[in-house]
Amino acid sequence: MSQTASATSYTIQWTPPADASGPLEVYVAGLAASGRAAECVHGGLHADSDHARPTLRPESPVVSLATGAAEISAGALVALYGENLKADGETPAVRINGLEAQLISATSKRIVVLAPADDTRGAVGVVVSTPRGDTPAVEVTQVDSAAALMPRNGIVLARHLDGSLVTQPGELEDPWLGSPAKSGETVLVALTAAPADADLARLQVFVADLPCVVEALEEWSAGIQRLRIVLPELEAGDLAVRVVLDEKALPKELILPVR
Repeated sequence: MSQTASATSYTIQWTPPADASGPLEVYVAGLAASGRAAECVHGGLHADSDHARPTLRPESPVVSLATGAAEISAGALVALYGENLKADGETPAVRINGLEAQLISATSKRIVVLAPADDTRGAVGVVVSTPRGDTPAVEVTQVDSAAALMPRNGIVLARHLDGSLVTQPGELEDPWLGSPAKSGETVLVALTAAPADADLARLQVFVADLPCVVEALEEWSAGIQRLRIVLPELEAGDLAVRVVLDEKALPKELILPVR
């Protein structure tokens, strides 16, 4: 410990144990001595989460952003959950089976990455690295890459051609930000891990079991593709969306609000 000339600040050097994790709490007590009989002891407590080691939560720390399953597939978006995963001014890194994943977004409790290309199947280790240390590796099952619809608040992530969201009625205060789809409208539906160069003949889309016209499949953003479809004549309601690729239905059906 070193003391400044002003005697009002101190620098403490401390090396934590290699397996330490969790918030760091620093207790401070000082004795104010004036030479009189009555002296005063001052106490304080300071907790500094910006220096706490990152940790992944014990239950389902890594999940597919599309399906919610505790698994990873190459080229798909993956969410990691824990504590102290990011501090101010930091850019955390995520390694899956020793390969660095592309960082999409990060907060102290959640990181989203694009899983790297990897032929390994079965259990793989996942580690978050920060300047404050690494999380202990957690094992997650890596499976064959499989396309999936992207969800948003329980419905399919989709946009109108003007860029506004497809939403439930009244979900957003301003209609220009989002509104339900309409019968016969062309909309953009979000997928993850879909082959962007796939022949459209390999794709089929159904809404309420009625076939849609598939116009294009394009890259939208990192890990997300957009499927441009023309909706058939539909009754109003919350209608199931089903996508079939190579005669195999994608693993999760979602709802498309139509009004």
